[in-house]
Parts: sequence; C-alpha cells; structure tokens
Amino acid sequence: MRKFTYMEKLLILVCIAVIGYSISGCAKKIVNDAGSTQLALSVPIQASKLAAATSYGRLTVTAPDIDTAIVREMMVIAGNLVLVGDTVSVPTGSARTLLIEGFAKDEILLYSGSITIDVTPGLTIVNVPLTPAVPMVNISPHFQEATFLVSDTFAIDVYAHGIDSLQSISFNMAIGDGPFNNYAIEKGEGLPDSAEIWNEGAQAFGLYMRGETNEVLTDANGNAHLATLRFYTYNDWSGDTAQVRFIPNISSMYTPSGLVSETVYTDDADILLWRPSIPVGAE
Repeated sequence: MRKFTYMEKLLILVCIAVIGYSISGCAKKIVNDAGSTQLALSVPIQASKLAAATSYGRLTVTAPDIDTAIVREMMVIAGNLVLVGDTVSVPTGSARTLLIEGFAKDEILLYSGSITIDVTPGLTIVNVPLTPAVPMVNISPHFQEATFLVSDTFAIDVYAHGIDSLQSISFNMAIGDGPFNNYAIEKGEGLPDSAEIWNEGAQAFGLYMRGETNEVLTDANGNAHLATLRFYTYNDWSGDTAQVRFIPNISSMYTPSGLVSETVYTDDADILLWRPSIPVGAE
C-alpha cells in the first residue's frame, strides 16, 4: 500500500474541509430546511355582485429565499375564495408574501390583495383583504343590521375605486321597501372644497366640481369617498323584519376629457331591519 507524504495528507484534509464548507453553504440556501407549514385561506369577497362574477382565484407565494414562486388555484364557494385542496404547504420563515387574485370567466382581474407575513410551524389561517382591481363604485358596509322598534339610524357610504380624474358622477339609487326614511346626504370625507353634492333624495344624487377648476373628485389612484347617506327607522311596519337592498346605478360620469366610456362595475348593499321582542310585562 502506498504511503502518503505529509504534504499529500495536508492537501487531502484541505480538500475535505473545502467540500464540507461548500455542502454546508449550499444547505443554508435550501428552502424549507426547517420544515413547512400548512396554510389555510378562506378569503371573503365582500362585494356580493362581484362575488357572483368571480369565477376562480389564484394564490402566489413568494419570498427572498424561495427560488420558484408557489402558485395554487382557488375556487369560489359561497362568496369566498377557497384554496383547491384546502391548504397549501409554505416553507417556514420570514417575509413570505401571499398574493391573492380573483378573476372573472373572461380572465379579467376583479380583485387582488397581498400580505407579507412570517410563517411559523403549525396550521395557520391567514386573512388577506381584497380590494377592487377594476374601476368600481361600491357601497360600504355590504351588510349591516338596524332595529325599528324604537327610532334607530344607519348609514351607507358610497366609494369610487380606480376611476381616474372623475369630475362628476350621478346616481339613480334603487332602494327596496322598509320602515326607514332618508334624512341626510353628505359629501364624502377628503373631497376637494370645490366639490358639491346635489340630491333629490337618496334615489337620485350626484357630485360635481363647482366652477372652472382642474380639480377632480378622485385621488391619484382613482379612489374617493363620494358620499354618506343617512337614514332613520320607524315602527310602522307589518312584519318583524325587512331585508332592504341598495343598488347604485350610475346615470352619468365625466372626466375633463368628457363622458366616461370604460366599464365601471357597481356593487350592492343589504340592510336587515328587525323588530326586537318586547319583554313580557313591559309597555
């Protein structure tokens, strides 16, 4: 058997050390070295009309140490975007960005939302808020309750999303029957001082820019809180409940360039009015 010289032995030891360092360095780059976590997501599509228009969704997970993005399909169940297969395996670690997108049948992106979180071991349910990805006018909240045994009040807010350089907008609001009356229509918060609101009741109202001005209702992202509609309830109603739907129909919209011709989605809101029971013996 051949004997190695001292220098040969030293060279072999150096080579082993280099190989060991290289292996350990590569191991540090391997994603999921510390395991993975099963994430469950059930994301509500708050806008009921768009929930009906949403055909499918997509989850994309990215991170600085994830070489290839994790992509999973989502389906719509009862107004929620839910993962196909219920959960997704995500490597534990910091700065995992979860992007959720909701699409119409014709692949138009309707909603999107993202959140960056640290993923820790154990099953985690993650809430990712969605915002409109198309020009839209919607009402908030999309569902609320109010009583009408004694006088109660409720309000709905009208918002614009993604409508660039909006200078005026008019509505014909379809409103269901119920034990309530409109008592105020107020200009939305954050609008320019030159913005004016007009109304013929809650069924017909609008906003416009007063005088010669280059100002617009919407901000740089095309968003604005347009108006707040306030209502009070009364007790003169045949039933104990009334489900009332508010449907914003846009009759006209203008920008400095003229009439808005692009498609602008609208969404509805529902109010449940109910009569609380009177305790026995109470008058």
